[in-house]
Amino acid sequence: MQKRLLIIFTFILIALVSDRLIFTSNSYKLDINPPVLNSHLNSSLEIEIYRINLLGFKVPFSKPEVLFTTENENLIAILQTASNKATVTSKGITGEAVVIIYSAETRLELKRIVIPILPPPSAQLWKN
Repeated sequence: MQKRLLIIFTFILIALVSDRLIFTSNSYKLDINPPVLNSHLNSSLEIEIYRINLLGFKVPFSKPEVLFTTENENLIAILQTASNKATVTSKGITGEAVVIIYSAETRLELKRIVIPILPPPSAQLWKN
């Protein structure tokens, strides 16, 4: 009887610890690919936000609902492609654009990103 209780208690303890370590969100992480924009009109980048657990990995079965906005509407355009992804395209002007990510449920600011928009490479200036 005691051995059976010990096995049940151990199983419950392992389940609670794995829930805390694996399935509970600790913070948010961003993937920005590529990290900068060029100032020509075809330049774009992808932003993805996801939750991170205590072990530093993505939380399984979790997709945060976020809203992407910008302070610099004359520099970039944002197209939200999924609940946690967006495509940012350049409008052809150099500078620094700020993208703000809000939680869709609470409307609180999660992250603020500064994206540099660089002039196009000199090789592209001479193409016709």
